[in-house]
Amino acid sequence: MALARLVRRHPGAVRALATWRPFSITSFDMARALRRQGLAPTLIIDGGANVGQFARAMVETFPEAHVHSFEPLPDVAAEFRRHLGDHPRVTLHETALGASEGTIPFFRNDYTLASSALPSASGDQPVEQLEVRLSTLDAVMRDVEFPPSALLKLDLQGYELEALRGGPATLDRMRHVLLEIALRPAYVGEPPFEALYDFMRAAGFRFLRPVEVLQGPGREIVQMDALFERIRPEY
Repeated sequence: MALARLVRRHPGAVRALATWRPFSITSFDMARALRRQGLAPTLIIDGGANVGQFARAMVETFPEAHVHSFEPLPDVAAEFRRHLGDHPRVTLHETALGASEGTIPFFRNDYTLASSALPSASGDQPVEQLEVRLSTLDAVMRDVEFPPSALLKLDLQGYELEALRGGPATLDRMRHVLLEIALRPAYVGEPPFEALYDFMRAAGFRFLRPVEVLQGPGREIVQMDALFERIRPEY
């Protein structure tokens, strides 16, 4: 029954489930949604890569794309490499992204996708707090050639704005930016949607649409993957 539901709700996902390593239905849906909406990026920056779910979905969906992925947790990065370390169009950078370079305390969660540079607002204690390398988008991507169709995706559990602050030159070369934004903050110090929106407008982008949303009790939207597009003179 579970497989039948998967086939009905996510056409094509069964083949991907059998062949993609790693596979995530969320990343599968995200990549397909971006393609349906007319995006065809040939360079993708994947901030918050985890074990490579999004990177895998993007290189499978966009065969011309090269992905630069960022993951600061050493064991999670090692698993990423087991899945995608030999892929010719995937480059892994083992660092957190922020507004400066150095090191930063990082709060590891049992559910590694929820690990963050910010402590949980719920008061839950992290499994581990460790120091990880911190770098900026501009420092890492300085010598990379950018095509006109470049896409930046940041899923940093509340640290997206800090990463954006470390990438003004990188943002100047992006066509689209995809940000995970919590409408109900889950981390201490996590900025609200308005702060991210204002920053992106000042950087020359317009909010295009939510690509995916997460609903809470009562169908309240508590989180969205927000797509921004560079403002062109004709807009």
